[in-house]
Order: sequence, then C-alpha cells, then structure tokens
Amino acid sequence: AGEERLQKSGAGLEFTILRPPAVYGPGDREMLPLFRLLARGLAVIPGSGRSRFSLLHVEDLAGLVERIIEQPQPGRVFEFHDGREGGYDWYVVSDIAARLRGRPVRRLRVPIPLLSAVAGVNLAAARCFSYRPMLTPGKVREIAYHDWVADNREIAAATGWQPRIGLEEGLAKLWG
Repeated sequence: AGEERLQKSGAGLEFTILRPPAVYGPGDREMLPLFRLLARGLAVIPGSGRSRFSLLHVEDLAGLVERIIEQPQPGRVFEFHDGREGGYDWYVVSDIAARLRGRPVRRLRVPIPLLSAVAGVNLAAARCFSYRPMLTPGKVREIAYHDWVADNREIAAATGWQPRIGLEEGLAKLWG
C-alpha cells in the first residue's frame, strides 16, 4: 500500500523501490537469534520447513543502496537476493550450518499453529511490558508463506549489481 501511495502521489519525487528479502547481519533482531541457535546446533524448523525464502547479508544490501544512489533508477521496483537461485528452505539452512560447525544440527519442527499461539501471547506481553516483540502473528504469516523467493535478473540488468556474500560466508562472519 505504501508503494502504491508513493507511485500515485504525483509529488514529483524520484524514487526507486527496493524490496529486500530477509536481511541478516550484525545487530539484526529477527534472523540473528535463529542463526545463534544454529551455531549451538539447534535448527527450529517452522511447519514443514519446506517454505522457500531468499536471504541477503546486510553488507550486500548497503552495497546495493550505494549502487542505486550512484545509478538512479527512477520509478523502478526491484527485488533481489544473495545469489542463490531458488532461495533456501530451513533444511538447506540447517545443512549449511552443520557444514560450518563440522557436526550435525538437531532439527526441531514446530507446527505453525503452535508458533501462532506463542506469537499471540508474545504480542500481548509486549503490549503489557512495552517491548518490541520478535515473534508476532504477522511474522508467523511471513514464515508460513510458501514462496518468498526473489529474483536478481532485473536489478542485475539495470545496474550490474551482484551480491558478494552467500549464506555460508555470512554465517561464518556472524559466528567468527
């Protein structure tokens, strides 16, 4: 809705809309806790774990923003990812983590209805105790969506941008 309002505003603004996938890196509040669990050898697998999603390291996002500033793309809308065509699922992510750790990662499947219940309680507690919840009903809907896979073709063709940090290298940096 925000994108539509911007596009229809007629305010004479030049803008480029960037639709990043799940962004992770130092200081991340949402993915980092999951990646820390992976480093300890536990993968929390939401639902079937087969939902597909794209990821991007924050350094690559910053590099892309710099590129857009240098090479404006007025009125364009771009999605993008870390270079892994077809994205990831939680089993692939846990396999990457196991390879980095040099030992297996234990997988714990959590049903989506249970995640939804926990998210509802977490949101209510956040309202009572004034904190920003990580897990919310909206976040569970995102996690449960079957296809959050982005495509780099358009942005690469328009700007030449290519991501530099794949998930294995990104996790190694986080766990370093």
